[in-house]
Amino acid sequence: MIKSLAEIAQVELSYSQIEQASSLNDIATLKGSLQGEDIATQRKRVILDINGNPLIALNIKHHHQTLPVLFDHYLKLILLMFFVMSLLSFYIVNRYFIEPLINGASAINSMLVKNDLQPLRFSNKFLEMRVLISGFNALIKQVKDQNFKLEKISKIDGLTQIYNRRAFDEIIVAQWEQAQQQKNAFGIILLDVDHFKNYNDFYGHQGGDNVLQALAQKLKQVAKQNTGTVARYGGEEFILFFKQLSYEEFVDISQQLLLAVRELNLPHEASPVREYLTISAGCVFATKETLSSNNVSMQSLIKEADIMLYEAKNSGRDKTSIKSI
Repeated sequence: MIKSLAEIAQVELSYSQIEQASSLNDIATLKGSLQGEDIATQRKRVILDINGNPLIALNIKHHHQTLPVLFDHYLKLILLMFFVMSLLSFYIVNRYFIEPLINGASAINSMLVKNDLQPLRFSNKFLEMRVLISGFNALIKQVKDQNFKLEKISKIDGLTQIYNRRAFDEIIVAQWEQAQQQKNAFGIILLDVDHFKNYNDFYGHQGGDNVLQALAQKLKQVAKQNTGTVARYGGEEFILFFKQLSYEEFVDISQQLLLAVRELNLPHEASPVREYLTISAGCVFATKETLSSNNVSMQSLIKEADIMLYEAKNSGRDKTSIKSI
């Protein structure tokens, strides 16, 4: 029993029989707890029998207790593995999810600021991110396709399929500035169809549309051959500009335009000028010296071309009036 008590109490117990009661005067009886007593490593207690008579003397020896081992090697290894796995998981999530999302959001924000939508160029190994990037790029492609179509609609004349006046105004501004910087000559030709109202009245508006379409394609052909640009300026009026050419080349181009329209040989029975469709053109040539001096503006050049156009009309039509400044 003493041995069992020692194991339960985790102390060293020994006992001795009591021979003389007088020897127990300084030994306390074993009862209750030891709370309130001084700390000691050894104690003696008397165990009484059921009658209260001393039975045995019990020696109690306390050993210095050591704290239980909370972190053994296996637990430390588990914690270390958990820490490493946490770092690895954080790296993977950050590398393949958080960073791509941040980079994508930053790229999209930059596109919105610059008003220039472009496909996302980075790739990702995870399916969800690949699907997200692929979906975004597909959306951007659709947007760019629609913008291209809208841009084309806004700058291409629906009837003649050449530049409209809005597009021409944008293009000529850039080309004019470039010509001034490079000190190049610049030529503008403003033309319209002779007696086009009579043509519409005689052949109908559908016939008039067909003539404008054929005329536009012929003007576009001549402009392309001479590195020029043509646009529908309004109604039956067309405008062309050329740069990096001599005055003699400019005069030759104006004659090419007249001949090209005559070669179309489009009937115009309502015209008092010819039995076929003709045009009148006002041509203004700005020399290199004029552009270098900055004494003329693009608007004034177009105005001069308009004046020369009326001069060509008033002098009999089916001709060009040319001015060099």
